[in-house]
Amino acid sequence: MANHLSEVDIIFVGGGTAACAAAGRLAAANPGLEILLVEQGPNNLNEPTVFTPGLMLTHLAPDSKSALFWQGNKSDAVNGRGPVVASGGILGGGSSINFAMYTRPAASDFDDWKTPGWAAKDLIPLLRKIETYHLGPGLEVHGYNGPIHVSYSNYYFHVAQEYLDVITRRGVPLVEDLWDLKTGHGCQRLPKYIHPTTGRRQDAAHCYIHPQANNTSLHILTKTQVVRVLFDGIKAIGVQCSGIGCAERLSKLGVPVVSDLPDVGSHYEDHSSLIPLFHIGDDVETLDCVIEQDPGFMGKYVPEFAEGRGYLTSNANDAGGKLRPSPEELKEMGPAFQAVFKQKFEQAPDEPVLIQTLFNGFFGPRSMVPDGKRFMMIANIQAYPTSRGHVYITSTDPYAAPDFDTGFLNEQSDVDVLIWAYKQCRATNANAAGCVRLDGPPPTEIEDLVYTDEDNAAVEEFIREGAGTTWHSIGTIPMRPKEQGGCVDSRLNVYGTTNLKVADLSIVPGNVGANTNSTALVIGEKAAILIAEDLGLNVP
Repeated sequence: MANHLSEVDIIFVGGGTAACAAAGRLAAANPGLEILLVEQGPNNLNEPTVFTPGLMLTHLAPDSKSALFWQGNKSDAVNGRGPVVASGGILGGGSSINFAMYTRPAASDFDDWKTPGWAAKDLIPLLRKIETYHLGPGLEVHGYNGPIHVSYSNYYFHVAQEYLDVITRRGVPLVEDLWDLKTGHGCQRLPKYIHPTTGRRQDAAHCYIHPQANNTSLHILTKTQVVRVLFDGIKAIGVQCSGIGCAERLSKLGVPVVSDLPDVGSHYEDHSSLIPLFHIGDDVETLDCVIEQDPGFMGKYVPEFAEGRGYLTSNANDAGGKLRPSPEELKEMGPAFQAVFKQKFEQAPDEPVLIQTLFNGFFGPRSMVPDGKRFMMIANIQAYPTSRGHVYITSTDPYAAPDFDTGFLNEQSDVDVLIWAYKQCRATNANAAGCVRLDGPPPTEIEDLVYTDEDNAAVEEFIREGAGTTWHSIGTIPMRPKEQGGCVDSRLNVYGTTNLKVADLSIVPGNVGANTNSTALVIGEKAAILIAEDLGLNVP
């Protein structure tokens, strides 16, 4: 960035996924527009741990320089634990450090927002716009000329096929496109945000920002923390706690109130998850060797990755499904979830209750498992939890830890879902195909395990002790009418201010039945259009 820069047209505070998409689109379409993108973390340009999918777990290490770790409050709902939630702390945000899993919401997710300009008919074109889809030509719901490449990558862990064999024998249909915006129950080999030729991760910064290195009007400032928005009255004029939020809470902290929005920081959501660990045969390929940084392994596969092939082109998430309970299973899930199902899911067959993915390896602390053993995990991700938390400031010091309540498992209906999820993955992995490599097909007769009341109580205890984050934080500045607790309008303007918009996952007014990366990209694309319209410009 030029040292003499003192005035710009647009400032993006935070260089996350949505911001990179919005800034990149605006800069490419309007080269004379002076844009400043400010990111508190480092630049991700050509950082090996970012562009190498197989190194993704390095970002969750305690000494990570690319992730931010937020300490949640202790809660009885999770047996007195204080869950820790990670978020992106590098240019590109979560898209630079996530598991590179390609997922997309149900079409009804967008319609459920009930926000003008944000219905499925408005956002599906943007979902197509962001991607170049390599898994089948001519599909109406997919795009073929976007900056983000979608593929299977160039490496397939064979245990994924065994997982699919077993889960389909358990009655889950194998589908061609799980992310067609209408399928709510099925399984498939999972696509990834990975380039099919280079094997590189497709993060927002490398796909939207870095290709414009020669654009002298696009300025990137990294390792810089924005601590406050400057206002002239209610007009945002620059960046330097900003006085927007609950007036009572702000006044107690001595923060001058600019706009009284009581719901700022409330309605925090995440996809609560349960990720059990399973031991598998020592001859089964997993990502454990990468996690352990085995020198023999790395010496072999790093050169292969340079050619766009091999282990390191994979995120080890090769198979998974979107699941809804059968009528018989629903009867066993308890009255709390049954009420939720009737209200939320009964008339929405495109919305899954659970997202399940196979991870070929163990991403917890190595001290928890025996040396030299191989493991796999099955992530059970609750698509639409009913529990809510909050994130509130505690001081005028912008670096002070927030009052962060994750809300995990506050509602019994969420526990009911994860009990069912545990039983699903336990049944799958009780079969040999989920545990060891087979020379022949998995068994054709698969019997469900039977659980007593005592068993169910033990499973609930296991869940309250182990359930946690999926790193999908949303909803603390919701886009809805102000009288309904909203903080921004349909054009992303913060109520009670001018010149100030919010464009990230905090605006999402209702959860989505998918990992949140695609939604963040769509928010960025939509923000670029809205900002351009406000300025009398155009984004094709």
